[in-house]
Amino acid sequence: MKKGELLFVYGTLLRGERADITKNILIHSTSLVRADEINGKLYHLGGFPGVKLVSAPESDFNANLPIVKGEVYYIGDQSMVSILDHYEGYSENHDGLYDRCQVLTKGGKLVWVYTYNGPVIDDQLIETGSWKQPRLKSTHRIPRLI
Repeated sequence: MKKGELLFVYGTLLRGERADITKNILIHSTSLVRADEINGKLYHLGGFPGVKLVSAPESDFNANLPIVKGEVYYIGDQSMVSILDHYEGYSENHDGLYDRCQVLTKGGKLVWVYTYNGPVIDDQLIETGSWKQPRLKSTHRIPRLI
C-alpha cells in the first residue's frame, strides 16, 4: 500500500466510530472519496469487526454475493501506511491479526482492505454487512476469539 492508493474501511475507522479516520492523527493524511461496498462477510469480534472475502482478490464486484458497507479513503501520505498496519495488527509475514489485499468495490474502485486472519463462527456474522447497523445472524452471545 502506498501514497496515492485507496483504502476501504468498514469498522472502527469509519466516520463517527471510536477510531474515526477523519478525526485522529491520520486526518491530514487522508480524505474521504465515497461510501462504497465490497464483496465479503462482516463478523463481530467483540469491540471491532473483521472481514472475510467471498471472492478472489481483485475480482469484479458481484451483486449476488454478500456485501460489506464502508468508506473509501485516499492515502495522502506514506506514513499513514505504517500507522494503519500497526493499528490493524498487520504483519508482512501474513501471521498478524489482519492481512491486507486489493479488491474492487461496487463503485469500480481498486482499494486496499484489511481482512481478518483469525477463525470466525456463523453466530458472529453481521447480516447487514454494516458495522454501524449490525444485526447478528444469531441472538447468541458473541464469544471472544482473541
